[in-house]
Amino acid sequence: MEYFSFAKHVIYPLLKEGESFNVYRTAEFGGDISFDTYEDLENAFAKEEIHPGDLKNAVEIYINKLLDPIRKEFETDSKFKNLANKAYPPQKPKNY
Repeated sequence: MEYFSFAKHVIYPLLKEGESFNVYRTAEFGGDISFDTYEDLENAFAKEEIHPGDLKNAVEIYINKLLDPIRKEFETDSKFKNLANKAYPPQKPKNY
């Protein structure tokens, strides 16, 4: 499952000392849960203590945390906007 690969190779190496991988769930589905190590996450999944959808949502949150500074820089820096316009120029309407 690609979510495990991303968690193992990207998220866990970027976690700060003492920071855990958090999975946010409603109380109805067991409430929030944190994993200090990748192995803990993997074991919980193997024991079906975490649903694949919950893992997907947690990884999505971390991906967005990683991308937010890049998005903000892209939105505010005119160099990035010019580059995007050159790479993807606005299409002209077709005359039929």
